[in-house]
Amino acid sequence: MPRLSAAELRSYPVNGPLVSVPRYDRDTVTPGIVHLGIGAFHRAHMAAYVDDLLAENPGWGIIGARWTKANGTEVPGAPCYESPIGR
Repeated sequence: MPRLSAAELRSYPVNGPLVSVPRYDRDTVTPGIVHLGIGAFHRAHMAAYVDDLLAENPGWGIIGARWTKANGTEVPGAPCYESPIGR
C-alpha cells in the first residue's frame, strides 16, 4: 500500500470512489487555528468541517500542538502532535 502524500493524492480523481481529495491548493493554506491535543474526535468532526472551508478560505488551516517539558521531552499523558490540516 502506498504512503499517502501530495504526489499520491494527485493520482486520484477529485471526489472519486476511493478517496475524497482536497478541492484546494494545499500550498496556499495558512494557519488560522491552533488546536491543543488533536485526537480522533477532532479529526472526525472539526477537521472535516475546516477541510470543506479551506476551499473557500485557505486562511483557516489547523496547527496541532502538544505539551513538552523545557528540555523538549514529552509530558506523560499529554496529547500527541498531529500535522496541520491542509499541509
